[in-house]
Parts: sequence; structure tokens; C-alpha cells
Amino acid sequence: MPVPPPAPVAIRITRPYATEEEFLDEELETLTRTSITLLGAQPRPQGIVLRFELVLGSGQILARGEGRVVGFKANAHEGLGGLTLRFTRLDSRTKALVDKAAALREQRKPSTRPPLAEASAPSLP
Repeated sequence: MPVPPPAPVAIRITRPYATEEEFLDEELETLTRTSITLLGAQPRPQGIVLRFELVLGSGQILARGEGRVVGFKANAHEGLGGLTLRFTRLDSRTKALVDKAAALREQRKPSTRPPLAEASAPSLP
């Protein structure tokens, strides 16, 4: 008889921000469409599944879901270590946050279009 996989371990990380917007301003790069880096989390073995909650300083849950550990970075963001998880399951509120983060990242990307020649050339009298 096959042995069932172990139940996911639960982890709760509190970030020092008052609002979702403040979190996104400071830690946008920790959240992608497919993964999250949990700053302040302890290293865990690669491949295990974790249930996670990311909570604001006020206690408001910012993100909740499950993910498989893909790695740990000792200096993931401003000197803090972080555990990176690839999403396996997210609640609907977290999916909305992921979409919002992706939209913000897209807005912040510098334009790849070259400037118009007329705009950069000095005008002649």
C-alpha cells in the first residue's frame, strides 16, 4: 500500500507594513505570478509543501496558500533571508494580490520603445 505524502507544514510570516499597498511598494519583487519569497522564514528542505500565511503588522492576512519549496536565499531582500515557494494552491484573495503585483510590475517596467527622432532632435529656427 502506498504511503500518503506528509501533510503540509504551516508557516506564518508577519511583515511590518500597515497596508497591502505599502507591502507592494516595499516588496513587490518577492511576489510573482508563480512564486513568493517569504522574507524572514527559516530554511526548509527543497521540495516540501508548505501552507503559508503572509500577515501585515495589523494582523490582516495578505496572502494565503500552499507552495513547494524551491530554495532559500540568505540575502533575498535588503539583508533578510527568504524562502521561495512555487505556488500549488492559492485562495481567491491571494490570486487577486498576485494579479495586482503583476500589473504594478508591468507599469514600472521602463519602456522598450526607442524615443521618436523628432522628439530628440533639436528644432531649427
